[in-house]
Amino acid sequence: ARTTGTVGFEESFAVRFRGPVGLPLRQGTYTLRHESLGELAVFLVPVERPSRTLAYEAIFNRQTA
Repeated sequence: ARTTGTVGFEESFAVRFRGPVGLPLRQGTYTLRHESLGELAVFLVPVERPSRTLAYEAIFNRQTA
């Protein structure tokens, strides 16, 4: 948050996801399904490749009124 100027804004955050190396995802928009939240379109970006998993990141920015 300090480097992006979003200190104090809970509406902006990053989430990292991990997946198997044998099933890599390309950068793009994917539909995530959650039993309480329903469906959500999320833009995932591959960010690192640790030894046995791939890491992806999604940035969330919620505008406030």
